[in-house]
Amino acid sequence: MASIRRLNTDRGVRYEVRWRPAPGQTERSRRFDSLERAKAFKSQTEAAQSRGISYDPTGGRILFRRYAEQWLEGRSLAATTRDNYAETLDRHVYPTSGATPIGRLTPDEIRRWHRPLRERIPSTASRAYRIMHAILATAVEDDLIPRNPCRIRGAGSDPHTERPFVPAEVVLALADIAHARIRPMILVAGFAGLRYGELRALGLRNYDRLHGTLTVRESIDKRSRRKTTKTDSSQRTVTLPRFVLDAIDAHLRAFVSGDPDDPLFPGEAGGIISDGWFQREWRAARSALGLDEVHFHDLRHAAGTIATQQGATMREVMARLGHSTTSAAIRYQKAATDRDRAWPNGSTGWSTSCGPRRTPATAGPIGPNAPRAPRVFRGARG
Repeated sequence: MASIRRLNTDRGVRYEVRWRPAPGQTERSRRFDSLERAKAFKSQTEAAQSRGISYDPTGGRILFRRYAEQWLEGRSLAATTRDNYAETLDRHVYPTSGATPIGRLTPDEIRRWHRPLRERIPSTASRAYRIMHAILATAVEDDLIPRNPCRIRGAGSDPHTERPFVPAEVVLALADIAHARIRPMILVAGFAGLRYGELRALGLRNYDRLHGTLTVRESIDKRSRRKTTKTDSSQRTVTLPRFVLDAIDAHLRAFVSGDPDDPLFPGEAGGIISDGWFQREWRAARSALGLDEVHFHDLRHAAGTIATQQGATMREVMARLGHSTTSAAIRYQKAATDRDRAWPNGSTGWSTSCGPRRTPATAGPIGPNAPRAPRVFRGARG
């Protein structure tokens, strides 16, 4: 059993917890600046002892950042996943907890760190919490701490934010009004489901006009770093509708020199298109149509939902969008069902046989009658 005694020190009142890790071992002690923390540690210690767990309290002195870095090095992770974990820790965890010994992290401290982050960026808070929980769970397994302080119920679950469903006519309207350089990117995202980073990484050699396909092999992040795709399933070859092929051909004639190593969608100065420039032009296009709530990634969801509306099976949708699990495909099926119910009350702008009812031109505006105030339907989730 453990005990607590009150001490008057030069630094004020301290509370000392004393215990023996196992029968016959030397007594250990640890001091705390509050009785509440001392009681919490005492409870953890006694609970661990009751389960037959013996841990070295000196191991809990390692700083969280140092232990997290060791954890990352020892994990078998894809390079992209490792970089994402490291970036999340650097930006959202280390500033508050990096210099804290893992043995001094308490559930209350975890809650005070998590609450403001969740209020600002819910999805990031969930991801950061999952990483932190996994790291500290390993510390428990290593007998460095008696119990994981990450105990917030549901904190690691991604928030299910309902995203707008972007119908085909809205994708066409956005492409019509956007800067010519990003027009085919909008169409490929909206009708083939490529991610933004995958679009930036495409080279001319990835475009097969003869077979009407794009082949995805890698991705580029917002810092313009070239990486492997999100998952192995993301490496895929996607067949494009005829009107999207025509838009890419017009783009190639206007902006691409013909070198196989050139980006398929280059920036104004050549090379990889700048994220800042792209985002500025994308925001201008959506704002011009009053669609500030639409994110570029919503176009990818539109592609999944449209493919489902056209009769694609769940596995076909997964293959087309590069998904490794069925959860997203199931959401697209639900969104397609919801959209089907809306058909009697409005046009979808989509024909089951030949694609958009409007025939896009190969250059200039995507269509002569592109809607300027398209409807955006709620449905697919983030």
